[in-house]
Amino acid sequence: APDGVFIVDETGSYIDVNNAATKITGYSREELLKMSIKDITTENSLRDAQEIFRKLVNTGFANGMVQYKHKNGSSRWWSIDAVRLSDLHYLGFTSDITEKKKAEEDLIFYSYHDYLTGLYNRRFFEDKLKEFDIEKYFPLSIIVIDINGLKLFNDSFGHDIGDQLLKTIADKITKGCRAYDIVSRIGGDEFTVILAR
Repeated sequence: APDGVFIVDETGSYIDVNNAATKITGYSREELLKMSIKDITTENSLRDAQEIFRKLVNTGFANGMVQYKHKNGSSRWWSIDAVRLSDLHYLGFTSDITEKKKAEEDLIFYSYHDYLTGLYNRRFFEDKLKEFDIEKYFPLSIIVIDINGLKLFNDSFGHDIGDQLLKTIADKITKGCRAYDIVSRIGGDEFTVILAR
């Protein structure tokens, strides 16, 4: 089976695994059989994993997504679907969904960030302006920065060099601002800074 298959006892210790489980986790079968759910789950997902297992014990089925510790030291994501086999044994199916989670995180990140510079984008800037358009944030200062000659620079040296220039400018602007200032790239050569405090 392409999915990792785990059988655990009532304590969450692994008592059997299939070959796919060893491929997904990087651990040998012998190593996994000395481990438990707690051993393989990352610290920040431990509470979620415990809740999934609690639900499994109480209702006989559970599912969810948690981060696990791969043998190579990386943190990866997997989906879990589990059912009760008997009073003391539970069967779980896992699939590595790390790439899917990364794609989702990137989609969320780039909905409010500029792809080239990593700064906030126009959409985020406009949303923040609406949010700050109330009296408690006044006075509100906005800096608008327009880079002159970018087209000429791109035409002379190429867009790759122009992109490097934009990244350098973005970095310089960010370093010149406070941590809570909102720095955005709102156009090809236009940057803004909202000084909200």
